[in-house]
Amino acid sequence: MKPQIVAMGGGGFATEPENLLLEKYVLSLSGNRTRPRVCFIPTASGDSANYIERFYTSFGELDAVPSHLPLFGLTVRDGVGLHFVGTRLTQVVSSRVNARAYEVRLDGLELIETELLPRYLGR
Repeated sequence: MKPQIVAMGGGGFATEPENLLLEKYVLSLSGNRTRPRVCFIPTASGDSANYIERFYTSFGELDAVPSHLPLFGLTVRDGVGLHFVGTRLTQVVSSRVNARAYEVRLDGLELIETELLPRYLGR
């Protein structure tokens, strides 16, 4: 089956978390695929943590593989997008050739920076 993109503007898990008919319909578009992937771009909510959590809860209950793409907290000049599955960063994309992104983590008392290689989305 050919990949599909479905865009929705509200409703479903956002307003009626106990009624997942819209979500079930969207997942049915994947045919009989086991654990279809679904990505949430929560721009209307300003990347609200509560909204993202409801998305993961709802689609997790439906045995899908949810992920999200946050867009707030970055400025346009950054030219970088971060794609998460839960709290795990899975992909960095950029509209700039020379964009740089780093993962920063604490190891004991030391900060460890690891450069991430963004995928360039240019022509």
